[in-house]
Amino acid sequence: MFFCAAGRLLQSAPLYQEDLTKAGNLCEIITYEGQGHRVLNSVEHCDLTLAAADKFFIDCGWVFKQ
Repeated sequence: MFFCAAGRLLQSAPLYQEDLTKAGNLCEIITYEGQGHRVLNSVEHCDLTLAAADKFFIDCGWVFKQ
């Protein structure tokens, strides 16, 4: 899950992550410090998010690195 560090939704994310983990799922929380709600609208943060998602999917074995 991706959040700006100042976002109000981040407050409940650890509880959701805990529930997912208890159910046997993988869940990572990635935050962007000093960024507002529209953090993913910037090219820089969009690229960082895509790279983090790719790494997560590769680590899960759902996508293979070429």
